[in-house]
Amino acid sequence: MPKRKPLRTHQQTWKELSNDNFQKFFKDYLNLLQNKLIKREVIGQNYRYSYHTCGQPHDRRNRDWMPFQNLEWYCKKTRYDFYAVKDIIEERIGRKLLCECELLHDDRTMRRRELEQVFGVDFGGFGGRNFDIV
Repeated sequence: MPKRKPLRTHQQTWKELSNDNFQKFFKDYLNLLQNKLIKREVIGQNYRYSYHTCGQPHDRRNRDWMPFQNLEWYCKKTRYDFYAVKDIIEERIGRKLLCECELLHDDRTMRRRELEQVFGVDFGGFGGRNFDIV
């Protein structure tokens, strides 16, 4: 039986994914998440959208919740260090992740989209509003 290649070290992972390799790695990982996670459809009176979720409450006391199981599997498959990859992803997106399902949806943007559909006004951040306050 052939010997399996060892996982890359933390430093090797950072070095290899700091180049253009990260784009391909991250794109393939997002495709994996879209296939593995549950797709939910939300239908309101004036809006309709869908999003992907892990299907579990994000609570450490929940025994069924495995926040990064797909990332761990994908890192083993590609032989990258899991913790280095997680750090690189969080650095690139600019926020900490509780669960990998947060990569495919953001609660704040989903809520803003709902309010936009209901009220017809963009409730964006500073400088992003499309209305004047009188």
